[in-house]
Amino acid sequence: MKKERTIKELLQLLLRNIENGTFRYGLCQTASDLCYHDDVITFEELQVLHNYIDTHRPSLFSSWDALKQHITAEAYYWTADVKNPRVKWLKKHIKRNS
Repeated sequence: MKKERTIKELLQLLLRNIENGTFRYGLCQTASDLCYHDDVITFEELQVLHNYIDTHRPSLFSSWDALKQHITAEAYYWTADVKNPRVKWLKKHIKRNS
């Protein structure tokens, strides 16, 4: 039986793929690509990542970008296709889960 990866390991995989160029739109889409297209994570791990991202999303008041995305009812926490805030968020949460 395969050992379950920790949330830290899953976030590290997500970060590595974003930094290496495998990034489309947002964190959830990139995580889905890791599951459905790249076969790097399992469906169960994808669900864990999606749940973690949803429950630890940035505060509406953490940045103008986050507030703007909420006001305009976008499906993203940050502007689509922008890596930097996502990389920063991932590094923060990897550190939190160390």
